Amino acid sequence: VWLSLTSLVVLVVCTDWISWDAINHGFLPSNEVSRAFLASFILVFDLLIVMQDWEFPHFIGAMDVKLPGLHTSHIQLQLPRCIFREVYHIHITGKWFNYGIIILVLILDLNMWKNQIFYKPYEYGQYLSPSLNIYTVTNVSHFRAFNASTFTWEWRTAHVNPDTNRTYTQGDLFMFSKFVDTGLSTKCLAFLPSLLAFTMFGIFVVVFGRFKEGE
Repeated sequence: VWLSLTSLVVLVVCTDWISWDAINHGFLPSNEVSRAFLASFILVFDLLIVMQDWEFPHFIGAMDVKLPGLHTSHIQLQLPRCIFREVYHIHITGKWFNYGIIILVLILDLNMWKNQIFYKPYEYGQYLSPSLNIYTVTNVSHFRAFNASTFTWEWRTAHVNPDTNRTYTQGDLFMFSKFVDTGLSTKCLAFLPSLLAFTMFGIFVVVFGRFKEGE
């Protein structure tokens, strides 16, 4: 079952079986600000996954959680003496393994937020229509002989592709998503929820992460 669900998710992500543009037909189209807030809230919920655990921040409990895909609840590693003079044993339990992966996911979420903040259509072979909708150039030959003037709505609607006898715009990929060219200061407001979540995360670690005397 796990393998089947994983394969299904990978296929859906890597293919165009499900297209949000085809489903919503322009209902509440997104722009760079809303997408930046979405990336920020994804990061917030990833942090909440870690903080909602009853054993946060120590993750010490009597219940052993098995590692994903393994029939064991922990992994022990011994670092070689040729690198370290003293002998170090690394003991990774199920929860530390699971939440350690989430920390890596947080880095990817931050990268996604950064990409939304500094996103410019022309850097990705895209241009805007008069309604600020995004068009993606699909003709590979235009990328090989790149000319910035050809990546505009005016040029692509006024010129015909000799191979298809249609305007270049008709052969490009239309998306309901928009780019309204919002200022960087406004887009950076999207990081405030994440900043608040990181602050609460740090406070909880400092306040509840210390063992009291006798524990």
